[in-house]
Amino acid sequence: MYKFSHVAVKLLRDYKTLIRKLPSQESEDKLASLQLDKRLPAKESALYEMLANVIRVEDEERRQAVRQSRTRYCGWTQLLKHMKKVIDLYTVENKKVVNSTQLASRSMIEAIQLMMLPSNKRNIALADKLKTCAEHVAKHGSEEQKQIFHDSLQTYAAHDDVFFRPLLERFEDHRRSLRAQSNCSANEESIFEEEEEEELAC
Repeated sequence: MYKFSHVAVKLLRDYKTLIRKLPSQESEDKLASLQLDKRLPAKESALYEMLANVIRVEDEERRQAVRQSRTRYCGWTQLLKHMKKVIDLYTVENKKVVNSTQLASRSMIEAIQLMMLPSNKRNIALADKLKTCAEHVAKHGSEEQKQIFHDSLQTYAAHDDVFFRPLLERFEDHRRSLRAQSNCSANEESIFEEEEEEELAC
């Protein structure tokens, strides 16, 4: 498996190649606005943020129907979809790019261990650690992991409602929010499909 940095650099270079097909001034302005007019950074976290920013900008332009001439270039939509898939596979944790699935698994293990601590250890610091684990599992975990996390919190809440109930409710709120975001993304996928059909005619 290629390192994240290798994949990110390749995607950003391909993106810059497409941008340079635009009229000269438009190309220069676009690259400058995305800080792609200089050497790509070496740090993986900086590459991640740069890739995420490209996606944010392109999504915003699509929502505003600012399509300009570049959308007609072959491979444009495919490249953006690939960028999104790569970003979904990774996240930044403590200024380091990590695999999202591995982060969810580690958070699951840590959370179970924290839940098993005796009641006299249940304090604000422990609750904060569990909140962080819950966010990682809700965002990056599989449906099976999310259900196990939910059931575990529910089991412990039956014995200590004051401590675990707020954590359970926060976890469920986070899951609902992420599901809503996922539904929005699904709607945007239809736009991608339309643009892909246009590109097939290239």
